[in-house]
Amino acid sequence: MADLRELLAVVASKGLDEALLVAGRPSARVPEVVAGVYTVLDGLDVAEWSRRYGGTRPCLVPGLELPAADEARRLRDELSETAAETGAPWEDSWWPLLVAHPGHVIAVDEVTGSVWNVFWEATLVEPIAPSLDDYWDGCVRFVEEFTFDPERGLWREPAGWNGPDGPRVATVPQDGGVDLSDWRGQSVADAFAEIVELHRSLDSGAVEQLRPPASDADLDLAEALVGMPLPPQVRELYRIADGLEANAGGGDEGLRFLPRLRFQPVVSAAEVALANREARTRALGPDSWRPGWLPVFTESRFGRGVHVDCASVGPEVWRVEWNDPVADLPGQDVGTAAIAPSLAAFLLWCARAMSRMRLAPDPTEHGRLRDVHYDDDVWVNVTPPFGPRSTW
Repeated sequence: MADLRELLAVVASKGLDEALLVAGRPSARVPEVVAGVYTVLDGLDVAEWSRRYGGTRPCLVPGLELPAADEARRLRDELSETAAETGAPWEDSWWPLLVAHPGHVIAVDEVTGSVWNVFWEATLVEPIAPSLDDYWDGCVRFVEEFTFDPERGLWREPAGWNGPDGPRVATVPQDGGVDLSDWRGQSVADAFAEIVELHRSLDSGAVEQLRPPASDADLDLAEALVGMPLPPQVRELYRIADGLEANAGGGDEGLRFLPRLRFQPVVSAAEVALANREARTRALGPDSWRPGWLPVFTESRFGRGVHVDCASVGPEVWRVEWNDPVADLPGQDVGTAAIAPSLAAFLLWCARAMSRMRLAPDPTEHGRLRDVHYDDDVWVNVTPPFGPRSTW
């Protein structure tokens, strides 16, 4: 596990002059959870930075300043007052350790030790690491991707940089980091059981929210809505559990069974499929919707997520990404492709990928799983590991 000293060594190796770092000292005026930070470093020498680089912001890491302890204390008081006046999200237990600007900070919770990304303009409040050590560990890898320009005082980002949330740099191996050469012959039940055990080990709350097995009547109704028989693997899945309770854990999107993805009850999935088929066919024509798609695992109520193609052999699993087909931009599909040769293979991929991720439940959205270091949507952002579709 990395610590702040290791991060500072990497920062220096990238070209930032160590003379700009202000040596820390023990202080009883900061929370215990961040006391070690200020013992090592009490911010940057703002006056010297200004002399060298003019109005360029003194960023310790790309996009983020580390204010001195006294300045962080003043900022916390200011944030608390603003939150009280405006209702903006802020907890009294948060300490603003790193700052992108006054309304966007990386905060450490004095009680739990977790690290939070608080961005008021984007109404974004989310935990990004379970501890400060985890956060520094991610920042070390994050900074490794950048270079520092000592002439201008600027961090130069790599292509595809996605913001200053260090521990969530998307460095998952492009194949998801798992071996799936044995996917043929795998069962839905075995892969599903692996995912259930992972939830139990994390105490995520998801297992308790699984619905009882779907009834024959529900399966028959779903078939009628989809307009074709449900493949045996789909029936096998829903005879284990009929999705998760609606909106379990609160919030519009409900509890996730896979990272970022809800597990839809079979009739709900079929109703979403019917609504999307009608809306997209009306807006974009018949080729905009595959007749057999069933959105079993979804990211939004509009059906974006992972669909099983009930009309295919396997049945194949598709990544389907778009906006609301009626209210948003129906033509702006950003990624639709077959990603797994069968539902059992997809669940096996999820189980093995999730076992390699450093997952933790997200306390702001009960049951949603986040990887503390990586983008959690591995089956969207990586190359499917099953080989060419023609070989399935």
